[in-house]
Amino acid sequence: MNLDALAASLLAGLSESDVAGARTNDGVDVVGVGVDVVDVARFVRVIERTPLLIGRVFTVAEWDDCRSQPFPASHAAQRFAAKEAALKALGCGIFGVRLRDLEVTSGPGVVDGPDGPSHPLMMVGPSAKLAMTARGVETLVVHLAHTEGLAGAVVVAVRHQV
Repeated sequence: MNLDALAASLLAGLSESDVAGARTNDGVDVVGVGVDVVDVARFVRVIERTPLLIGRVFTVAEWDDCRSQPFPASHAAQRFAAKEAALKALGCGIFGVRLRDLEVTSGPGVVDGPDGPSHPLMMVGPSAKLAMTARGVETLVVHLAHTEGLAGAVVVAVRHQV
């Protein structure tokens, strides 16, 4: 599967203009949608060339969790894609939020629950919270996907209807 095909499968035929501003029946407004796809091999080469990026991009907990997985590079690339997708969903660009202030957790949010599989959680630090407040965003919903060589993420920025 190539980058375009993975991105297309993540979007499932929807553009941000189709979704942003949408109201759901369960009391949630979609504020923004972000999608990102990362070539895992390229991501590994960048990290090998510039290992200090690890500390600029990932929290200690994130990096430790990635390293504990069977395919650490794929997991790290997925988390990086989720951070990039979150920036797009917030509409703030790469300089608006510190990447370490967007932490993808693999705690209880990723285990199968009584209603089936759930999604990872994104914890936010100070700069991310400021960006969310500026757009009226209360929650960042994260979905991850990967193939052998690609990692992708979709992040939906939402607020609850009043």
